[in-house]
Amino acid sequence: MKRIGSQIDLPYTGKRACAGNRDSFPIYSKGTVEVILSEDPAHYYRLHKGLLERSSVWFTESLSQPFVEAGQILYSERVRYRYILCAGKESDEPLLTRVSLVDPPIAELIKLEEAFTTTPVLTPSPPVEGLTSSKLTTVTPGTVGTTKRPDSECSVIIIESVEIASRDIVRRNAIEIEAEIKARAERAQQCRLEAYNNLFLALYNHEPQIATTSVRIALGQCEVLVRLAEIYGCLGVVRAHICAILHQYRDHLFKAIAKDPPRWLLISIPIQSGPIFAEAAIHCIGCWPQWPWKTSWGFIPSRALALIKSKAFELFRLRADTERNLFLNTIRLDARSARLTEDDNHQFDTWMVVAVFRDWLAGVIQECREADEEHLPTYYREMKKAGDAYLPLHTVESMLFNFSGPGFGRWDCLAEDLRLVKKFAEDEVEVITQNNLTLKVEGTKISYLTCSKILEGEYPWVETEDPGVEIE
Repeated sequence: MKRIGSQIDLPYTGKRACAGNRDSFPIYSKGTVEVILSEDPAHYYRLHKGLLERSSVWFTESLSQPFVEAGQILYSERVRYRYILCAGKESDEPLLTRVSLVDPPIAELIKLEEAFTTTPVLTPSPPVEGLTSSKLTTVTPGTVGTTKRPDSECSVIIIESVEIASRDIVRRNAIEIEAEIKARAERAQQCRLEAYNNLFLALYNHEPQIATTSVRIALGQCEVLVRLAEIYGCLGVVRAHICAILHQYRDHLFKAIAKDPPRWLLISIPIQSGPIFAEAAIHCIGCWPQWPWKTSWGFIPSRALALIKSKAFELFRLRADTERNLFLNTIRLDARSARLTEDDNHQFDTWMVVAVFRDWLAGVIQECREADEEHLPTYYREMKKAGDAYLPLHTVESMLFNFSGPGFGRWDCLAEDLRLVKKFAEDEVEVITQNNLTLKVEGTKISYLTCSKILEGEYPWVETEDPGVEIE
């Protein structure tokens, strides 16, 4: 490689990048590791060997190999290691590959360029069997419109028109598909280059260039960055940067989690974010065994999935106990529960109010089962609101005022009896209607229960026998 003053002639493009006297990211004058991500000089890095070894398990192992063979002449005074981004042997995902310091990696770069831009060759479908492609017979001028064509000739015209139109459609579709594939490849490459730049920024303790105005875009960028950090063994370095960036979204973060909790659960584990993991897990527990999100539960790590199932079972038991106690809800008169007997009907009015409540509860539970929405028990939150949120007084009055007779049906205490029944139900559902999400469920479409609690010791990345404290 030629050196001209402070200009370095890059071996892979012939373009120049000012690096001789530079000592800042991404090109350090004392850096001995050269990283070439593409033919664009903007994706050229010269980094410090010691920092890469301290930060990355992958680089530690790779840089331990000899940097040059005996008798070889180096192309640079300082650069001792060169890496280029190219497709791996066992994976389609391009990875950094160490190459010779002597010969410019032109061949590797050509392969890289082909891998990113090559699209499958699409050929038109073969003609339908039985259709002819014979040419039309020439028509003498002046005869068109005056001479009737034979039926066979008209058939040929129609067939050829169909064939031409079909070929045009196939050709047009092939071009569109090829353009779409190429566009996707270019977007993937751009995303990949941004992720590598963010990775190297994090290794130098600079803030990665991740979106700060769109949590959706930020999530995608963080996912790619985490994948690279896992490959190169430097999650511990990028973890704090990612957590800081995501948490700055505050309410927008938790609204985004509610849209696809499993996806956020997946990224919370490698970055070890307790708040994100707990938020996502509570959503999954409340909906279990339903899974109404795009991200499949099959991607969830076994330990996290086991926690979700365990907490969901605890929630099922809590629901069963709560519903049992609600059905036992009654009003005591003279230290006894309101009951009907053959010879005593003075408790009829109170007993009927209790019966109306139980009938309403059985009805809403049955409706949820028939609609396959047992995981959406909205009636619990209605009971927590009390008042006219359910069984309003005027509705109960219209139901019961027709029932009257000698010694019963006066309904003097109807309002008070209804208040007592609802007050018991309100207290009974106190625990099950708690919202342990950071996101407020009021005004949202969240109808499932969010009362589950995640302990610090239950995080998948924590190895301890003591679950620890609750996360509020």
